[in-house]
Amino acid sequence: RSHALRDAGLALRSRFDSDGVLDDLEEAISCLREVLHLTPLDDSDRLTALLDLASALRARYRQMGRLPDLNDPIAFLRDALLLASDSHPERPRIFTELANTLLDLAKWSSDAWDDKRSILDFAIEELEHALRLCVAPHPDRPDILDALGEALRRRFLHGGKALDLDNAILMHREALLLREPDDIWRWQSMGKLADALQVRSDRVRQPADLDEAILLLEQALKMRRGVLPDYAELSHRLGLALHARYRQRHQGADLTRGMELFRASLAELGQTSSRRPSVLNDLATALRALYNRTAELGDLDDAIQYHREALTLLPHGHYDRITCLNSLAERFLRADEAGDQLQDIQEAIDAFQGIAECHAAPLSQRFPAARMWARLADACDDGHGLALQAYRTTIEFLPLLAGVGADVSSRRRVLTANTDGLAREAAACAVRQRKYKQAVELLEAGRAVFWSQALQLRTPLGDLEAVRPDLADKVRELSRALETGALREASGDEPQDEHVGLEREKQTAHFSELNANWLDVVEEIQQLPGFGNFLGNKSFDSLSAVAAGGPVVLLIASGFRSECTALILPGAQQDPICTPLKGLTYRDVEGLANKMRRVLVTNAYRSARQDRGARLVDPDAPDIEEWMRRLLSTLWTCVARPVLETLRLSRSDSPPRLWWMATGPFALLPIHAAGIYDDSSIRTECLSEFVVSSYTPILQNMLSLLPTSIHPMKVLAVIQPEAIGQPRLPATIAELEAIGRHVPPQALAKYGVAGAPANIEEVLVGLPGATIVHFACHGVQHPHNPLESSLILEDRLKVSRLMELDMPNARLVFLDACQTAAADDTLPDEPIHLAATLLFAGFHSAVATLWSIADEDGPIVVDAFYKSLLATSAGSPTATLDYLRSANALNDAVNELRTSGRSFMRWIPFVHLGR
Repeated sequence: RSHALRDAGLALRSRFDSDGVLDDLEEAISCLREVLHLTPLDDSDRLTALLDLASALRARYRQMGRLPDLNDPIAFLRDALLLASDSHPERPRIFTELANTLLDLAKWSSDAWDDKRSILDFAIEELEHALRLCVAPHPDRPDILDALGEALRRRFLHGGKALDLDNAILMHREALLLREPDDIWRWQSMGKLADALQVRSDRVRQPADLDEAILLLEQALKMRRGVLPDYAELSHRLGLALHARYRQRHQGADLTRGMELFRASLAELGQTSSRRPSVLNDLATALRALYNRTAELGDLDDAIQYHREALTLLPHGHYDRITCLNSLAERFLRADEAGDQLQDIQEAIDAFQGIAECHAAPLSQRFPAARMWARLADACDDGHGLALQAYRTTIEFLPLLAGVGADVSSRRRVLTANTDGLAREAAACAVRQRKYKQAVELLEAGRAVFWSQALQLRTPLGDLEAVRPDLADKVRELSRALETGALREASGDEPQDEHVGLEREKQTAHFSELNANWLDVVEEIQQLPGFGNFLGNKSFDSLSAVAAGGPVVLLIASGFRSECTALILPGAQQDPICTPLKGLTYRDVEGLANKMRRVLVTNAYRSARQDRGARLVDPDAPDIEEWMRRLLSTLWTCVARPVLETLRLSRSDSPPRLWWMATGPFALLPIHAAGIYDDSSIRTECLSEFVVSSYTPILQNMLSLLPTSIHPMKVLAVIQPEAIGQPRLPATIAELEAIGRHVPPQALAKYGVAGAPANIEEVLVGLPGATIVHFACHGVQHPHNPLESSLILEDRLKVSRLMELDMPNARLVFLDACQTAAADDTLPDEPIHLAATLLFAGFHSAVATLWSIADEDGPIVVDAFYKSLLATSAGSPTATLDYLRSANALNDAVNELRTSGRSFMRWIPFVHLGR
């Protein structure tokens, strides 16, 4: 009788797997439960009976979401393990079933993060044991791989270690490779791989991951069409993937189809389905996106209704409540809708804070939760420091999100997603609370994260070497490996086959492991006495040292409350001074930056002469000269003059140095040229009469250059008058001649001339000994990967090659090419232009350009620059270089160009950066 009952139970279970009819599963459980009852404890068939019933109960749990359907299977599977010897053929299946059941239990225990993590760890151990028992081509290996991949993905979501996610993708790819095309469970491997790829896409904004996930889910949906509950589940998951792609690319078709799939899933799910609240949430989120696209209030009302319906189905503290509360929070942030939602908002603040501070929650959820926590607390303006605490927490996530183990493009994508404005909002919040030192710290910690990480990999280790030389060696080894990884090519293309994808995942997993090791070593070092802040964010006391050579002005434009402020560091170890820029709002500055962008697109030049990147003027362009005059007047009245008045600076024949750190839209404006000019564009009252201006991308970069030293002068000059596919630059020859008039022949090495072509390898050999490097050529700025930016010589000299060099004497680089200091208007607080990149590569000072320059202007500026810079050397071949005068020398050179009657667009683009 027990054998007949088992056959009947398995047949019913198989039919349920195929058709999704719940009555079949209930009848199967009844049969299999009686089989277990009829099988004696010492019967060899009892192990199989335990396994069959445990599997069926777990299937019912996944359908109904009832906790008792997990408790019994766990007990049955533990009993089965006791009955199975190490060599028993069913032992791998027992491990797999137990691990999968534990994964479901981990989902249920949403309020016990530490318990959940221990459950996941145990499940992974069980699955790894099972995997060792099932070497390919064992038929159970694909199931175990999928289960292990799911466990690793889940642990990533609760622990944030990128290595777990990369290994999860590896597991699912191998499982898919092992499954035959007609395998009934192939769709599950596709779906699990798609889920893992989508999580990684959300984390690093890798378009190929998301496209592959959607393709896999489309295929899986076709395989399970008409089969419940699989079809409803896959519809929901595909809708999520499409909505994720809509958020990245804003294609309306993705949003529309995603909503159709959410509605289809809801139609198939019963009112008691455990998946229903999640689908309601996601449909509501899609409707909010539709409202943002169309401004139809009905869509927003429907979204709120669905969120509230989901809230009624979710217990307090459930993870998915965050999405519902997020909708209410966004409505509150629209000032005209805040009236009756304060109770909801307080619940949202508490919920967001809880997620942000939960160490076991995934970074992909902690970061946006922290961002919303900060914005809500700031909007409520409690005055008790909660908003600053939230901002600091959010900023601390940035280097973790953009881990140094990821390639540059991936880190760039992470930083582009939902980070712009964060540092400025945090600093503005601190300013409102009169905590100016904290404002400086937050602004520095939240900007130029990519470069801050690059500086960490090159941190001097003398102090650590004296205490723990073994850890210093580990840091050096990992730094070298991670820099190599950062410079690797990152392909955004889909793999041509699954084997190629598997190899790519292995490489990604390797560098994720390096990153994890790096974080572990840094944490170990921070436990040492005196090293608590090793590679941590700099304190204000450390940062204020950058003002030793003159005041540093931080220009802050915050869009959250449309505020503009100048924070001034007047000198080393002096408290910052706050100067409100009352004449400007954020919208004013953003409007000026947008107009500046349009002027540059239509171009500043009025002729078709050959130049270094200039374009023809649009015949319908506005009067650029007149607009520039008004812009410079506004910058003088609203920015420069208030700063000068605060510092009590007056006109001088020998003006002092001053540095600008312009953030947000300020970074797109020529602050250094602020002034009141007459019709001939000769200054009548302007900034250069009071100070010599320089820019700095971040404070740490100048901090790393202290103390300074003077080296014997050696100049390396590289010109490229003709390059394949580029306009000719005949004036670069005159430029080289101008350099030769001021630099002694013994101190000058020339490339790009007869007998010494600008060959990349030759130039690289000469660079380490140079004090000044001068490039007169075309330049190419890579918009997504700054290390792929290049100077066009005989071939492209990539910045990544320059960063590989040890240049101990590098002091000044002159980039006489187009747009070598142009800010990225999509992410102005992550400077990626060539000049900033070369500063981080080791140069102390840089002369560069904000936009295209006329080829004929190059020799004029260069001649005046070197004449001023080397005025004290008297042509001596052993002359020393005071590179700190490079800003003054550029000021003299630009004055000469300006007083010759050149237009604003001809002399303004030349700027000085660094020391």
